[in-house]
Amino acid sequence: MLAATKLKYTNYITLGFIFLLFFAIITLVGGFYFQSSAGIWFYVIVGIVLVAVQYFISPWMLDHFNHIHFATQQDSLYSLVNNEVKKAGLPNVRVGLDPSPIMNAYTYGRGKTSARIILTKGIMDKNLKGELNNDELKAIINHEIGHIKNNDMAVITLASLLPTVVSYIAFALVLSGDDNEQNSFGGYFFKWMIANFVSQIVYFVFNIPVLYLSRLREYGADSFSAKIMHSPQYLISALEKIHKSVSLPDAKKYMNPSLSSMYIDTKGVFELFSTHPNIEKRIKFLKEIKII
Repeated sequence: MLAATKLKYTNYITLGFIFLLFFAIITLVGGFYFQSSAGIWFYVIVGIVLVAVQYFISPWMLDHFNHIHFATQQDSLYSLVNNEVKKAGLPNVRVGLDPSPIMNAYTYGRGKTSARIILTKGIMDKNLKGELNNDELKAIINHEIGHIKNNDMAVITLASLLPTVVSYIAFALVLSGDDNEQNSFGGYFFKWMIANFVSQIVYFVFNIPVLYLSRLREYGADSFSAKIMHSPQYLISALEKIHKSVSLPDAKKYMNPSLSSMYIDTKGVFELFSTHPNIEKRIKFLKEIKII
């Protein structure tokens, strides 16, 4: 079976597992603590609202708080990116420049009609110096287009309902538990701290399958780029150069923590808790892709 076909089925299985787990927890916890699953839906609705609000306002927040300079239609960067976007049959995207000197690229937005593709100053400087050729740059751009084409932003947001809702339920259950001794403000504050600690642990644990799904979607974007470029080699060489850039001793101080989960490669993060696969695994996957 081809690598791309395996990836497709693994995506479906993982997403199905996440939602089966989601509804199993609602049913079991609802029945145990609320005598029926109906009583737990208040917390589920609150969690859905929180995720929805984040989904709609996060692009605006990233635009304004990360100093993104957006290109106009007359800029060469805008034309470069949207010429590739047209090949994918997608509407034009907003194209931005991140002032970071680190080589990287990322995409965000609410969907295909509001997507942004951001390239860092570091990656554009490497291209201008000839250290990253045009085909390698286009391969990176097409990786980001792959995320838009595959609706990855919406899929991951939907999957994130699992850790968000479950952690909120855990917080509410701990905070509302019977404890006659915690009647003072200090006692309530201590209980709030415990509830917050428990909810963070619950979120961390239940976010693991979502992170796994995110890594699968990265492979999907890699596959898309390789097919559009008619070869995986351009993306392979680009990934190697990006990996080298983010591996430099002083690279970490230039990385924006709020964007680290969207960076193409993040050195030093244990893969189980990372949004992106290990660079060696990505290269191995790309080499297995058969271009027809």
